[in-house]
Amino acid sequence: MADNQGNQVLSTSLNTNGEVTATTTLTRDDNTQRCEMIFRNKVIPVVVIPGIMGTNLKFAKDVGDHKEGAPAWGPPNGMGDSVAAVNVWSKRSPAERQRILNLSTTTVHNTDEIEFPSIKVIPIKANNRKDMIDAKLALYRDKRFWGELHKDSYGGFLAWLEDTLNREPVPGRANWEEELLEKTEGHGSSDTNKTTEKSQLEYATCYRYPVYACGYNWLESNAVSAEKLDTRIDKILADCQKQDPSCNKVILVTHSMGGLVARAYTKQSMEKVLGVVHGVMPATGAPVFYKRLRAGFGGESEDGMFVRGISKIITGYGDPVAAMLGPDAAATAAVVANSPGALELAPWGNYNNGKPWLRVVNTANQEQFSIGGDAIYNDVYTDTSAWYGMLPLRGKEVDSNGNNIRYDPAGLVRKANPDKTLTDVFREQMYFVKEFQQMHADFFPTPRTVLWGNNTKEYPTYKECVWEGNIPLDIDAAALRTAELVEDNLQGTINLQANGKAFTLKLRRSDGQGEGTVPVESAMAAKDGAIATFEQPGYNHQMNYGNAHARWAVLYSIVQFVKDDPRCQ
Repeated sequence: MADNQGNQVLSTSLNTNGEVTATTTLTRDDNTQRCEMIFRNKVIPVVVIPGIMGTNLKFAKDVGDHKEGAPAWGPPNGMGDSVAAVNVWSKRSPAERQRILNLSTTTVHNTDEIEFPSIKVIPIKANNRKDMIDAKLALYRDKRFWGELHKDSYGGFLAWLEDTLNREPVPGRANWEEELLEKTEGHGSSDTNKTTEKSQLEYATCYRYPVYACGYNWLESNAVSAEKLDTRIDKILADCQKQDPSCNKVILVTHSMGGLVARAYTKQSMEKVLGVVHGVMPATGAPVFYKRLRAGFGGESEDGMFVRGISKIITGYGDPVAAMLGPDAAATAAVVANSPGALELAPWGNYNNGKPWLRVVNTANQEQFSIGGDAIYNDVYTDTSAWYGMLPLRGKEVDSNGNNIRYDPAGLVRKANPDKTLTDVFREQMYFVKEFQQMHADFFPTPRTVLWGNNTKEYPTYKECVWEGNIPLDIDAAALRTAELVEDNLQGTINLQANGKAFTLKLRRSDGQGEGTVPVESAMAAKDGAIATFEQPGYNHQMNYGNAHARWAVLYSIVQFVKDDPRCQ
């Protein structure tokens, strides 16, 4: 390097194929200074896999007034979009929600909603603003698939990751030196004295890390999404091998349910993966899933109070998240109960080591009965006659067309299964959910790192679901379990009758540890055997990768994954 110290180091850019380029100008004959382009010719692609509802969806065929190719699901970006989305979704009935968010009529939508990194992309045509935008779209939408992911949740993280991993090195300083030469404990790690060595950073700088996204139809089983991830990774590797023929592995960075997709994929194809970062993964499911099927999405968080206030004024809904995703059990179940991918988020048999997570207590907090472990599959998930079941299907919940308002308000399930009862169809579906959960219960990719949130004060989380009420003293556990569900307001309040006596139960609000969605009991299930773990405060579930500590953990993880790759030695 000493012979090159007088060289002019050229700034690099990307072309629309993602190849590194540099530009210089001709000089006078008497100017003998050489130009130098620092070029990292070894490539390791980084693939970001989002959580449930984090992938944009479009119609794969005409559905009523909705034309093929039109958006079916696209979470709003910014306050204005949020209010507009609430205004639309709050007017949609459960039946319309079921027709729109149907796994057989939707597919992934790669949109123009992208947050661009600062890295310059050279356009093919003239260098004006429109051409610059078109060039970045050609790379980050068409080649890297960033438009598949919800911009507000992942756009900033994708751009930061691309810029940080691929920024031009500063002479005399290893890339990421100022960030990573710190003790891990400052970022939530239990490894109190672990640091990254400068030699590891210098080694990691040998590589370029093009950042890709992989959206998936979150209505489908995570096993199906894993198959599509396999196809996407093959495409990514083929793309990168045009620049680096030795490129044969990717790094996966997952968010929430994306971790289940990655687990299903790596169980079959770990040879294509250098390492996996699991962020806020419901490793063994989450009790909030049960709560949402029985009470909707309302009342879970105090996030976005300003947006809530504006939303209340304009639309009448003070909880925009609940208005969109499901203000009550009927609106939620119409989509979620018909989505294998979503159902796989229900607490697994090994959730919290099999301890009960569904409890019934009286007003003195005395437990009447509880259910957990593998018993949940028969007692909670597939017993549609039980008042405490995840999906109680009652004869009185039938509309004038004969459609069950909670599970099949549009009549799509009945039409597709004319010779089966709704109970039979749902039980068959839950059989495959159980099969997926048991197949992956003890499997996690190696190597991996795991990070999760723990901010109980701001984001209390459902560690368990508790029905509480004025249960008459002479009603024992057996009578309580067989009580009749007389009335259900679909928002967490039910009226029961047993032994001729009526009483009311309500679902308690959350008070466990976590980030508002995934309790630590589930997230920590992936920590044994991980090369690093991080328990971090300061973020909620959806926005964890917007947090500086979470981003630090991702950088740290990537350095640990690449240190054993032999290609730069």
